[in-house]
Amino acid sequence: MELIKQIGKNDSLIRESYKALQKKYPDEFIAIEKGMVVASGKSIKAVEQCMDRNAEDGAPVLIRHILAAGISILYR
Repeated sequence: MELIKQIGKNDSLIRESYKALQKKYPDEFIAIEKGMVVASGKSIKAVEQCMDRNAEDGAPVLIRHILAAGISILYR
């Protein structure tokens, strides 16, 4: 049940803060863990490398591409 709550928290952050995320991370990938942005970069690989160093074991992480404007693309 805790896993579902954490996934929902990560998703909520993106939905509620998308405009602010677009301003701070335009055309970047971000990693969301426990409702917070914990890594960002121009490629998924860069974000994953940062996550390898910083992620909590077992915590769900959502990696998402934030476009400067318009639609976003979700990566799992």
